[in-house]
Amino acid sequence: KMAAARSARAEDFRQGQLARMRAEHSRRQQQLRQQDYERKRQLRQRIRELQLGGFKRHTNSERMAMRQQSMQLDEEQAKQQAPGAQQAASDAADTAAAADDESSLAAAAGAADPAAAGVAADEAAAAAAVLPPDAPVITFVIKADVQGSAEAVRDAMTAAAAGKVHLKVVYCGVGAVSASDVHLAAATGARLIAFNLRPPAPDIDAALKTAKVEVLQHRVIYHLLDEVEACIAEAESGGAGGQGSLAEQVLGSATVLQVFPLLQNRKEVGKVAGCRVQEGSLQVSSGVVFRVLREGEVVYEGPCSNLRQHKNDVSAVGKAGECGVVLDEGRFGGYKPGDVVQCVQQRTVRG
Repeated sequence: KMAAARSARAEDFRQGQLARMRAEHSRRQQQLRQQDYERKRQLRQRIRELQLGGFKRHTNSERMAMRQQSMQLDEEQAKQQAPGAQQAASDAADTAAAADDESSLAAAAGAADPAAAGVAADEAAAAAAVLPPDAPVITFVIKADVQGSAEAVRDAMTAAAAGKVHLKVVYCGVGAVSASDVHLAAATGARLIAFNLRPPAPDIDAALKTAKVEVLQHRVIYHLLDEVEACIAEAESGGAGGQGSLAEQVLGSATVLQVFPLLQNRKEVGKVAGCRVQEGSLQVSSGVVFRVLREGEVVYEGPCSNLRQHKNDVSAVGKAGECGVVLDEGRFGGYKPGDVVQCVQQRTVRG
């Protein structure tokens, strides 16, 4: 009887262990399924964003076919241009050497993103195969929210510049605009592209203004490409060189209707101006400053921390829309009903 009891207890123990192992295995499988579902959901969302942005995702076979077609076209062009091959090779070598200098700067500033170090050399070599060496050159530093967006922006810019100007991308990376990006853009005379990013921190924005680095900040790829094409047209007309004056454009204006306290943890930390947009739109982006005018005199000029609609932060408010305007983290509170709030875009015009 004792042996039978011990055997029964041992069997119960084994059954309990098996039940616990099955439960643990089931829990892990559920976690893996959840992680896989989340990964696929994010991937589908990213594909939709790229499709809405006008980009096509190619399969590996399509990429191989396009690469082979490109190689065949290069071979045909080489045969047709055989008499001038030596001169073209010399020009390409000079351009590649210049691109190597730019790449070394990009490697110093982009050590956190090794894949971006060779971008400048690739772009310079591709441009040299089509354009003469004395063609205009425009230089960019690209920052985006994710690597896929950065590469898509770079490819779209390369296509827009093809056959018109030499386009150099000295750095292509992800993340917010940093001090190293500002230094790199200033050292190379590049424009800085910030795609689908929040406005830079106040110290970075001040560094951009001090270094006179032109910033192209957008969340819509078509708007960004419009501005890039304007830069290309400017370079083709001979206006790409040197630093120019600061040009201003009033993007929109609004009227202050009422002033509210800005609360944080139930404590008042500043003021919010309740406004209605009368003309254009109010936007929060790099290179944009806000002015508060009272009877035609400027009582405030500086950054806008955020725009609020229905307790949500928004990046822009159109005509006839109502919103709350927070200036300088709420530290500016000298609003009065009837004041005019202007949204002004500042950009460097190169002479």
